[in-house]
Amino acid sequence: MPYLVDSDYTAQIRTEQLTQLIESTPANRTDAEAKAISQAKSRLRNRYDVDALFARTGAARDPELVMYIVDMTLYHLHARQAPGQVPEMRDKRYADALAWLEKVASGDFDPGFPAKGDEDGDGVDDGNVVQWGSTTPRNPYF
Repeated sequence: MPYLVDSDYTAQIRTEQLTQLIESTPANRTDAEAKAISQAKSRLRNRYDVDALFARTGAARDPELVMYIVDMTLYHLHARQAPGQVPEMRDKRYADALAWLEKVASGDFDPGFPAKGDEDGDGVDDGNVVQWGSTTPRNPYF
């Protein structure tokens, strides 16, 4: 099942405009979505379980991530039609989406995505746990 659905676009673009933008060919939209998701995965892969994140559907998806993936998809659709004439609003929203992904990847923002390697669901990478402590101190005096 695809990560984005038709209703995700209605907040940012009218249906008629989207149909015109994809030239009535759903494969054009699918290709642009794949590029946007690939960009997001490449930025988030080191810190988060991107396969689990993008396997979510419906209300389980993060609304902010959905918004930014739609922004990136619309940018790619505009760039496909007229590479040098992407509307300023789309260009700005695309830059905002990339900046947000970079901040999430660096840990500046914590959207609550599933951590990479988090098998027990506690939000911590199980393969990257540091144990600390020491052995019982010895008594050097007899």
